[in-house]
Amino acid sequence: MNKTNLGKNSSESENSRPSNYRLNAPSLADSHYSRQLYILKAITLLAIACTLPLGLLALSKDQSPLSYTLLSIAFLATLNYVLILTKKISYALATAVISYPLVLLMLYLVAAGGVNNTGSLWIYSLPVVILFLHGLKKGGAILCAFLLAMVWILFVPDNIFLHTVYTFDYKARLILVFILDATLTAAYEYSTENLFGKMKLLTEELSNIAEEDQLTQLRNRRGVHYHMERIYAQAKRDDTNMSLIMCDIDYFKDVNDRYGHEAGDKVLMEVASVIKNTIRRTDIAARWGGEEFLVILPKTNEKEAYLVAEKIRKNILDLLITHEKYQIKVSLSAGIADNKHTSSVDGLIKLADNYMYEAKSKGRNITCPTMFYY
Repeated sequence: MNKTNLGKNSSESENSRPSNYRLNAPSLADSHYSRQLYILKAITLLAIACTLPLGLLALSKDQSPLSYTLLSIAFLATLNYVLILTKKISYALATAVISYPLVLLMLYLVAAGGVNNTGSLWIYSLPVVILFLHGLKKGGAILCAFLLAMVWILFVPDNIFLHTVYTFDYKARLILVFILDATLTAAYEYSTENLFGKMKLLTEELSNIAEEDQLTQLRNRRGVHYHMERIYAQAKRDDTNMSLIMCDIDYFKDVNDRYGHEAGDKVLMEVASVIKNTIRRTDIAARWGGEEFLVILPKTNEKEAYLVAEKIRKNILDLLITHEKYQIKVSLSAGIADNKHTSSVDGLIKLADNYMYEAKSKGRNITCPTMFYY
């Protein structure tokens, strides 16, 4: 943000930036989500790379239950990967498709033993996958459920699901090492989420500072430009109206010269407050330049915008600003324009600006175009 005017009556200008989400999603965003999506793809490919050849190997050795299980998961993972690439699946569903079958596979390997009773060792890959894909709370709940199911399979006597034999020491170590693995992974995930949360708050705070006029608490030129582009594009898609009001405090230089810059700042703050309290919650007000203000009116035609501008102008006329021993009154000149008369945002701004200067040239304290007086 341009620091030349946090307190005095000057202005800032710049353009801004977009953002988005579907299988395009969470954010610090886009960079954080890109990382999540990249690792989801990597986990999915790794699942295919592990289950497909092992499934084919088990099939060649007539290990039917194991081969069918592995090949089914390989098929699901392949389908999941294709849907991710074509963006035909949400991030949440994609994580569920890859993670829940893996949980069931790990329980099956614990119960069946796998090749030479080594299948149970694959469970140590589960915490990092589940906690990364689902986060600490949901991932922790899934791992706790998995742990309880595994304890039940291994230690409940005469269990119909356990189809292999483990020694007690092996079973105890399997559980304890899994708990240690899950705990260390959870600690890492907690620190990562905590750091990301702090970065997100800091990013939002810096974004607000960059896009807010510190004196009036309205959006600045940089902050409002993105919203203008977005609302204009939406209105064009929906074939609806949007309007702009460009207004300027009359003889503002005289206020500064006569009463001082602190009085000028007080006038700017009071005028901003009146504008903000006059418009709808869906409208957006901004400090456009030194003593210039801009109001975006979505779903509003030129005639309706004129009425809003007149209401603002009359409310400003009724405003009595007290500064030290002085009582100051000001007026506004306003220009309005709607999107039906222009083909671009820049054209809309220029048209509203031209009408504002027309209001100045006609004696100030009016709204132009004046065709709607009735």
